[in-house]
Amino acid sequence: MAFLIRVRGKDGMWRISGLNDTSTISEVKARVEELKGVEAATQTLSTEAKGDALDDGTTLADLGLSRGDILHIRYDGSAAPAAPAATGPVMISGGEVVPVAAPAAASASSGAAFRPGMQAMRDIKKQWNWTDFMDLTRAHQFTLKQQLEPHCKLVTVDTEMMLSFVRHVQNLAFQTTRFAWLYGFYTEENKVVAVAAYEPPQEADVDECR
Repeated sequence: MAFLIRVRGKDGMWRISGLNDTSTISEVKARVEELKGVEAATQTLSTEAKGDALDDGTTLADLGLSRGDILHIRYDGSAAPAAPAATGPVMISGGEVVPVAAPAAASASSGAAFRPGMQAMRDIKKQWNWTDFMDLTRAHQFTLKQQLEPHCKLVTVDTEMMLSFVRHVQNLAFQTTRFAWLYGFYTEENKVVAVAAYEPPQEADVDECR
């Protein structure tokens, strides 16, 4: 069964997925090169930060490594920065989080923008004091507040139904991910009672469910 391990180096901690007990150190290096642009030939992997280099033919099972364990990496140069999200930033529209196109960068003539897509501060106002700056900052902050009156005050779920759902992943030592839609009804007291669960067709492994 596939799992991921973590690789720690000078540029941070990376999650390397798609591995299994028979994966070799050479395969781990190839995955690091694929994801981070660090040439496999320049990599030194070890089980400790300053430990001895591991042989390329050593398997993860030989090292006793499994899901979530850590290897340490040393290399010359720097790893490639993480790629930006393809969908761009998100905005709140009518209470819903939706993808939007990345805002255009501020023009060179306007100088450095206060925030991406905005004017430079000197183009908004010629003179600023600390209060003005804090007011402008607060105007572009998103704050989460407690809902005063919840839509649903309580949810109850059929115990035997949920035990049946959980037993499946228990039998696999929680080495897979599953999801299901819950069906039920609202009561007059604004409570929800879930009486059935539907698991749509899905491909699941330890890291994600599709």
